Amino acid sequence: MMVLTYAANLYGVKAVHGAKELLLSDRYDVRIAHNIVGKCNVHSFRNYTKLENVGPEDYCCRFKYKTATGAFVPAMVPMYCKCEMPFNPDEFMSQSNNKQERYIYGMLAFALLELGRYTDAEEAANKGFEIDSEDAWTHHAVYTQLVACRALLFGRSFSDGKSKRRV
Repeated sequence: MMVLTYAANLYGVKAVHGAKELLLSDRYDVRIAHNIVGKCNVHSFRNYTKLENVGPEDYCCRFKYKTATGAFVPAMVPMYCKCEMPFNPDEFMSQSNNKQERYIYGMLAFALLELGRYTDAEEAANKGFEIDSEDAWTHHAVYTQLVACRALLFGRSFSDGKSKRRV
């Protein structure tokens, strides 16, 4: 098996990887011993995060690359709303102690709207508005929620069976 860095990828993957993260490919290759520069230990992502002392030869692998299809497995990585980056074990990331920050609810409302979870989006937008009614994020989220609800009601008014098209 070949282990590649994301820099070796020609398909333009967004840099969502850590500095010590490699990409596992299903391609096999034969090399002569003279070409081998060094040896490294590649751990699963879960095992890498549990290492007490990460040495210079320790790397992790979270993704697999399928050469036949050009697909990455898994295809998606959970992102964090504040920094828009996935969890990387080689970078310090902390979650805010203040979970009542208004913009988190405003940003959350947009993601929930895109998923079609309108009730949850409305709750998030209203919670952000309660925390700080002057915040631009929450104003925009509440307005977007209002427009989405109006569009939904408008669509339902035509699909209730009362209005029929005549030919």
